[in-house]
Amino acid sequence: MDKRRIALIGLGQMARALARGWLTSGLVGTEQLCGYDPAAAACEKFQAEVGHIQLGQDAPDVVREADIVLLAVKPQVMPSVATGLRDVMTDGQLVISIAAGLTLERLCDWLGTERVVRVMPNTPSLVGQGAAAIALGPATSEEDRHVVLQLFEAVGRAVVLDQHHLDAVTGLSGSGPAYVYQMIEALSDGGVRV
Repeated sequence: MDKRRIALIGLGQMARALARGWLTSGLVGTEQLCGYDPAAAACEKFQAEVGHIQLGQDAPDVVREADIVLLAVKPQVMPSVATGLRDVMTDGQLVISIAAGLTLERLCDWLGTERVVRVMPNTPSLVGQGAAAIALGPATSEEDRHVVLQLFEAVGRAVVLDQHHLDAVTGLSGSGPAYVYQMIEALSDGGVRV
């Protein structure tokens, strides 16, 4: 990934899983990562579990210096986060959103750019066994496609699909493993009780 700088907006569980996979695989170094999360606890947990990266005072602060921007925030806060970044985004930046249910059209409109990629990863990414579906925005290049595949293959498998398939992926692959883990945990709890 040469020396591209990646800004992580939102430092929760999935951002930690992705960053850990990128670092473990040698795809990027900690000096290439910067991040922002309004929750101090999320920042501390990221630094403790993944490694010390440069943290910004706000989202625009870290985005200004980035080549790639990963939006790892909840869907309900994405409109305010994305519109807040609109004035600092440049045509040279690639934006990747992992927020469920938000179309490329909405993301492009909020961000003011069409160089956007929508990705639906899943929780097995936490252990390097994830599956991610990728939908490319209208202004993405073949190089962008290659970079995004590289990033998500560092934590499992990744495939490029048409956006209209992502809702099905979200329900099945995106949420399915969490339900299976819940069922396994319930079986285990039941076994212990018996």
